[in-house]
Formats: sequence, C-alpha cells, structure tokens
Amino acid sequence: MADDHSPFEQLHQLPNQYYQAQCVLLQDELLILGGRYNNNCYTYSISQSRYKFICSYPDQMSLWGHAVVKLKDKKKGAKLLSFGGMNKHTLILDYESVWNTKSKKNHSWATAPQKIGDPTDDLRNVRALIGGTNDQFLFYIYAPKHIVALDSKSLKMVASDILPFDGKISGGNCFVKAKQNKMLLFGNTNHGLAITYNEQTKTFQYQKLALCFDLWHVWDYAYVYVGNFVILFGGYDYVDGLSLNKVHIYNIKQNRWKQSSHKLSMAMKFSFAIFREHDVCIYIMGGVVDGYQESRQLLKLPLRKILERVL
Repeated sequence: MADDHSPFEQLHQLPNQYYQAQCVLLQDELLILGGRYNNNCYTYSISQSRYKFICSYPDQMSLWGHAVVKLKDKKKGAKLLSFGGMNKHTLILDYESVWNTKSKKNHSWATAPQKIGDPTDDLRNVRALIGGTNDQFLFYIYAPKHIVALDSKSLKMVASDILPFDGKISGGNCFVKAKQNKMLLFGNTNHGLAITYNEQTKTFQYQKLALCFDLWHVWDYAYVYVGNFVILFGGYDYVDGLSLNKVHIYNIKQNRWKQSSHKLSMAMKFSFAIFREHDVCIYIMGGVVDGYQESRQLLKLPLRKILERVL
C-alpha cells in the first residue's frame, strides 16, 4: 500500500529477484520475461494480484542485457521476440494467456528463423521498440552508437546508421517511441536525440535535445514515455558511484527537464517501468536497491501523482 506521503503503492512481491528485467504489457497482464542471470518468465494478473509461471529460457542460456518486444497481438495472447544480450540469442514465444482456463498450451522459447546481429556486435543492454506506419519495423540501438531498422516480420535489415551521439551508448539508456517513426534517446552524455526515420528514403534524421546536468553521467534508470513526457526513475551515477532515488521528467514540447518532488523510497538502478493506459498508472519492477540488494518489489504509481508535483 502507498503511505500518506508517497504515491508509490507496493504490490505483491515478484516471485524472484529481478534486475535488468524485460516486461511486456498485455491487457490485464504484466509479462515478466527474464532478467540478468534469471531465466524465469512469469505473468502478473493486475486484476487478481497474482503471479503464474509461464516458462523459462533454455538452461544453457545466461541472460544479461537482452530485449523483449511484442511483435503481434493475438486474440488471447501475443507473439514475443527476445534478442541480444551477452549471448546474442534470437528467440520467439507464442504466448497464450495462462489465465485462460481453457488453454492447455505448453510454452517454450523457440529459435527464430532469422538471427539478429553479427558475431562482432555488442548487444548487451540493447534497446528495442516497434515502429513505422504499420508497425512494420523493429528499431534497436546498441553500443557503441549504432541504430538499426529491421523488417518486423522477416527480421531482415532495412536500414542502419551511426548515431551522432557525443560519447557512446553504454549501460542502460532510455529509448522510446514518440510517434510512428519518431524516437527519443537519452543516455550517458550531455544531450539527447530525437530520431526520425524516413520510410521512403530509408534514412535517419537527428535533432539534439536538452539533458539536465544531473543526468549527464547517469544510466541504468527505469523509464516510460507518456503523452508529452519522458519520466526517468532512479539510475546509477557512474562518476559518483551512487544509485539515485530521484524522478526526472522531460517535457517534450518545452524541451525542458524538471525534477519531481516525489522520490523513490530507496535508491534504485536496473529497474523496469511500463505505462498502462487502462488505469493511467506506471508499474515499476525489480532492480537493485540501496546500492547492492537485488529487489523483488513491484510498485504502482498513478501518473497524475508524479506529474502534479515537479520542482
């Protein structure tokens, strides 16, 4: 429960400790799809406040910095793609809701027909999203400063480029879709990027964005894009060697950052956040808190609470 002062409501703890987890929203379900050195996949029913086990990644696989995206919605499930990370896997999961009492599906990750990435690519902490006028592209970024567009059905390359980023992509960066072919990127440097993809010319265009000084040396935060805002939770300052409990909010229209007067109850890094439009709430899960402790927390935050109080 949320206390009298904090807008963050503590929900039922995760079944396992998770950090660098990946999560996909599916109607009433939060699908928790592995984390660093944690191969287990669960679903959390928001209405029932319960977890159920889905499946595990292959035993021989050690997850570290992978990405999961929803390729396609189905009537009672979704087609999911998991790729990248230290072992550079490319796997598909045809998920059918385990909350459907009529379903007897035995879930397992299967090797995708097309592998993503080259042997020399560093796909640890890869960030990915689905975009395009018909969601026909998979965009992803990876170190040191690469961006790639794939056909989301065939997984074959359509375009690639080098990001005009001061510094390099390292650690966990914020990569979100603002419009069909417009993306925003913030990372461990003194500016962000607005990235626009031209479907006709198959080229990328870039515009530098403001980034507040407090975030110049910070990565590994949880993040969401909501309307005209990007919200960052916690993170790790690699210069000071400290995790953060601050919440930073970027106003896209104003190209301006503010800090919320609300703070996380504990300093947090390696968490995952996702926005659910149905209840207009943000869910934040797992991570490493107070510098070293792996977390099982699942938090719920009404969007209006975090936007109504900014410094």
